Amino acid sequence: MIEGPLLGKIWRFTLPLILMNALQLFYNAADMVIVGRYDGDAAVAAVGATSPLINLIVNVFIGLAVGVNVCVGGYIGAGKSREARLAVDSAAAVGLASGLGVTALGLALSSPLLRVMGTPEDIFGQAMLYAQIYFLGAPANLFYNFMAAVLRAKGDTKRPLYILSASGALNLFLNVVFVAGLGAGVAGVAWATVISQYMAATVVFFVVRKDSGALSIRDIGFHKESVLKIIGQGIPSGIQGSVFSLSTMVIQSAINTFKTAAIAGNTAAGSIDTFSYIAFNAFQATAVAFVAQNYGAKRLDRIKRTYLLCAACASAVAIVTGWLIYLFAEPLLSIYLQGDTEAIAFGITRLKYICLPYFILALMDVTVGVLRGVGSALLPTAVSIIGSCGIRLMWIFTVFKAFPTPDVLYISFPLAWLVTFLALLISCFVVMSMAKRKFATE
Repeated sequence: MIEGPLLGKIWRFTLPLILMNALQLFYNAADMVIVGRYDGDAAVAAVGATSPLINLIVNVFIGLAVGVNVCVGGYIGAGKSREARLAVDSAAAVGLASGLGVTALGLALSSPLLRVMGTPEDIFGQAMLYAQIYFLGAPANLFYNFMAAVLRAKGDTKRPLYILSASGALNLFLNVVFVAGLGAGVAGVAWATVISQYMAATVVFFVVRKDSGALSIRDIGFHKESVLKIIGQGIPSGIQGSVFSLSTMVIQSAINTFKTAAIAGNTAAGSIDTFSYIAFNAFQATAVAFVAQNYGAKRLDRIKRTYLLCAACASAVAIVTGWLIYLFAEPLLSIYLQGDTEAIAFGITRLKYICLPYFILALMDVTVGVLRGVGSALLPTAVSIIGSCGIRLMWIFTVFKAFPTPDVLYISFPLAWLVTFLALLISCFVVMSMAKRKFATE
């Protein structure tokens, strides 16, 4: 990462991430397609209604994985192998503890938060059941993400892809068995997810242990320096993710004011547009990993080139995938909704306002990745929360309240992305100027 041409290395690093995320989404989409075909649109709506709730709680802790990536990557770039090994042991301990915390919070808060979101009564029971089962898999989910971040910090994105592929295949197989075979509905989908998550966590444990020489039972623990770095870099990312999820909960509450068909259409469209999102968002993780190592090696010239290349690649991917999704919106939505014209129309509205301007979000995400890679955790968090979340929430409580239509609701997304990107771009110039002065005096 700190020597030689960058473009080819960026693509080799990013493509497995895109494939890994696409596979995960494919399996998640298969969850909804299978449960929709056997239990109907209400089941799809129930699973979709839990997404903001799950993301709100999980993202508080999943952001710590960014801290793992920055911490381990920085040590590797600086040639500090012992510190890197201690960071891996600390990451394992923090991941397991975080997972247990997510389980406790999820089980306690599922019902009241679903009520606050205004989840319709005809899907509340199924949504509650899905959420509570899902949270039982949180320790495995968090541990896997933390260990995958360790592998990415070392430049390895292929083995996380292989592990997730096997886990997803198991998830899909269990979905067919539980839902189609046993008629378990949303509970079957949830249990299939939990079992596959524990499988992935088990495999990644042995991979990282063999690769790094860490993770022996006596060494896993909270090593102070590493834990403080992981938390210091990761907590702002977690806060940003949770605040984004909170704003999504408010948006979901606005969608819940329409009807079940609208919820189902929004859920299906969200599953589809996320395929575009994960493709360009993978360049954010690439920017974090490359910038962290080059910052550790004091290579500011390569940080600038990394930013420009990642931004260009992410924007191109966003334009191509986003416009293709919108072009084929109706047939794609029909896969989920079996010809429900009302739900499909609502889904098309979402895809128009989300997918077509996705390149703005791509630029915003890469800029956030660069700032986190150089160790500036609080700044991108504050800017993103105020810019993106703040604008959307203000829009919902003012403009949308006056004109409560789907178009007015969804247009808040690209407006918020544009304002936030411009603010982040200015922040990036400031931070890089400070880093240049810092290295000049060392």
